[in-house]
Amino acid sequence: MKKAFVFLFPLLLLSARPEVHDRTWLKKALLSACKYPVDLQKKNREACVLAEYRVDGENYIIGVRVIRSTDKRFDPSVINAFTELKTIRTRLPEGKDTLKIHYRLQEGDRPRRTPACPDPDVVVIGYGMSSKKVLVK
Repeated sequence: MKKAFVFLFPLLLLSARPEVHDRTWLKKALLSACKYPVDLQKKNREACVLAEYRVDGENYIIGVRVIRSTDKRFDPSVINAFTELKTIRTRLPEGKDTLKIHYRLQEGDRPRRTPACPDPDVVVIGYGMSSKKVLVK
């Protein structure tokens, strides 16, 4: 019985490690928190949003504002995503930083247009309304 306890104890320590909330985590969290606006998705709209956020001395995100956007109707989605993350303590450095978020549509076999957002930090993919009809059996 002692041997089993000796082998299980290191596994318990490994599973109890806290998640590191750094810039990579922030990108992944924003990817899941940013929602593609349904009405703009139906209209096949894409956008690039440049957002600035501030981190206080206790490593919480305290403020966010949109610096530049190609379509202002996407701004509330970005602000709501950052608002969801304000209660989580991070390991981000104190001060201001920016993230570029690209809302783009996944297009089937249509050729890709020039990207609205070169070198984005986060890419939120929506599914556009195709003009092709699909036959379902």
